[in-house]
Amino acid sequence: MSLNLFAQETTGLKYGEPVNLDGTITYAEWQDADSIEIPAPSSQAIKVYFKHDGTNFLAAFVLHNIEVNEYKIPEILFDTYNDKAETWQPDDWWFHVSAQDCEAVGTYDVWDDCAIVQPDWQGVPNFGFGTAPPIDTIELLIPWEKLSLQTGDTIGFAFDFWVSDDLRLYWPDDAEIESPSTWGTVIISEGPTGQIYQQKGQRNIIRVQPNPFHEFTKIEYSVAKRSRAKVTITNSSGKGITTLINETQKAGKYAIVWDGTDNAGKAVPSGIYYCRIREGNKTQSIKMLRVK
Repeated sequence: MSLNLFAQETTGLKYGEPVNLDGTITYAEWQDADSIEIPAPSSQAIKVYFKHDGTNFLAAFVLHNIEVNEYKIPEILFDTYNDKAETWQPDDWWFHVSAQDCEAVGTYDVWDDCAIVQPDWQGVPNFGFGTAPPIDTIELLIPWEKLSLQTGDTIGFAFDFWVSDDLRLYWPDDAEIESPSTWGTVIISEGPTGQIYQQKGQRNIIRVQPNPFHEFTKIEYSVAKRSRAKVTITNSSGKGITTLINETQKAGKYAIVWDGTDNAGKAVPSGIYYCRIREGNKTQSIKMLRVK
């Protein structure tokens, strides 16, 4: 149950069963996960288990904190387009788990979006500082929907553990938080049926092409049955940019072109955008990257 990203250029992230996110790591819950160890100063190595359950990234950390304020704080890094860029891009995510759970997209070590309980991902338990006792085990869940990922996608990925302002511990060993080009490359593996995992009843977005795009991109999607279909574009913060379709459509396949403008006809800047397709009471989204 081990995985070395440098054993080959690209490797898979295993499918496994869902877990009860309570901060207690049991063999029954994590025996189907991959695991790695990261050497740590003055203590046993950090142990990390990780997998996905079809809709969420899951990780468990055994930190071996030895006393109060000698923490190894987990951080997760995602390069969702696997750009392998030398510097951070708009699709790169940073997740930090400590007294508060913090996140940033397009940058790291930015503490503007921190919460004891994040609304759309979970790190359990949180731990404080000062007189708080060390916490040795943490479980983490990040929905693929938050990152606009699905099984079969290829991503850049790394763990780092914040020990002090001067020391971070990494996996892969040669990773650096400043440079996504040093992170591992991972394919999110298929679900247990051998098919790309989809929730029951979920409609499929066929494709967005080209993606990334410069001026125009074509969005192809399907409608399962006659229903109200709404196709909207939002930015990475969820703010509405434009509505492309809002009408009743018959079952079938459809295509529409987005020219990179908002509702007022003004061109939007480079960055990450999301196409959200709502059919009846079902919604699915796909991530797009505009470059100029």
